[in-house]
Amino acid sequence: MNNSNSGADAQSRSRNIAIGAALGLVVGGIIDMLTTDSGWGLAIGILAGALVGYFVKFPLPVMEYPASVIRRILISAVLFLGSLFLSNWLLDQDLAKAYLVIAAVLPAIPGAYLAYSIGAAISQLDELQRRIQLEAIGIGFGCSLIVFLAYALLVQVGIPQVSWMFVPLVLVLMWGLGKLWTVWKYR
Repeated sequence: MNNSNSGADAQSRSRNIAIGAALGLVVGGIIDMLTTDSGWGLAIGILAGALVGYFVKFPLPVMEYPASVIRRILISAVLFLGSLFLSNWLLDQDLAKAYLVIAAVLPAIPGAYLAYSIGAAISQLDELQRRIQLEAIGIGFGCSLIVFLAYALLVQVGIPQVSWMFVPLVLVLMWGLGKLWTVWKYR
């Protein structure tokens, strides 16, 4: 009995370290892009996030998805990220303008499939879990709006502009923080 309890604790701690490292990766990436772009922001963000995850117990989502739904989300996310990297690589090549336009729009197809997969996963949740997701999306939208407006004003006073590629990262980060908040609220 004690072994199963310690196994669950180790699994929970590992999950918390992974959540912390993922949050640290996003924050470190943003800091790295805003500052020197040396890679130290990523490394420090991941290590600091993992350390926070080791000591802080994150409220874990209560979402229960069938394996097929998780598999579809993972496959669509891998396809989306792969097409994003391919598109970015193709845009750096010396191609005709028509091919550059196609390369720029390429991630939209797997991105739409990813959005569909996430929507289908949410539609399979029960009423409380859907409410948690809805509140998380609302909180994420509001926080993202505040971040983007504040950044737009900071650009006017001389802060360097960053790539539009950070918009989805901020949206996902804020959605994740909103989800952590609402799971904690309904615990």
